[in-house]
Amino acid sequence: MKTLLNILQRRIFLAAVPAVLAFAGCGKDDDSPAPAPDQGRIVIVNGAASLNVPVKVLANDVEKAQLSYGQSSSYQNINTGAQTFKVNVASSGQNVVTQPSSLSIEKDKSYSYFLYTPNATTAGAGLQVVDDLTAPATGKAKIRLVNLAMASTGPLRLSQQLAVGYSDIIPDVTFPGASSFIEINAGP
Repeated sequence: MKTLLNILQRRIFLAAVPAVLAFAGCGKDDDSPAPAPDQGRIVIVNGAASLNVPVKVLANDVEKAQLSYGQSSSYQNINTGAQTFKVNVASSGQNVVTQPSSLSIEKDKSYSYFLYTPNATTAGAGLQVVDDLTAPATGKAKIRLVNLAMASTGPLRLSQQLAVGYSDIIPDVTFPGASSFIEINAGP
């Protein structure tokens, strides 16, 4: 009897082991976390002189900055692809850019978004510019000229005074527009 009992126990055990192993593995698949989305970076500048109230800037309905005239945000991450930018009055939510801007953001690129007013009687508009954030050469600084001056009668230029006369560093930036970054000598 003891032998028959030992044989039955062994057979039941051997039959149960595969079933336990089969069912123990089910339903415990650890899903890998979703990969982080590709991102770029953006800084937002409020240069809209005729908008005399703080505004909220939204990218795909997510608040990116709340700024008064003359203020700018720091660089912040933003998902790649098409981003719809809206600009609203911070206190009321009223839209101040009548047509939202659709901006294309690329992976690992940096951008500036300038809010401006085309003239004194219209709502705001947006200007997107790609930023070159590579370090300047030793002893140099990088600058760019952005023209948001709605009252200017022509393009703006940045000149440097020489011993005799002036030399254009950045020529003819039309409204609204921005030059590329250029390197100049650092210091006074």
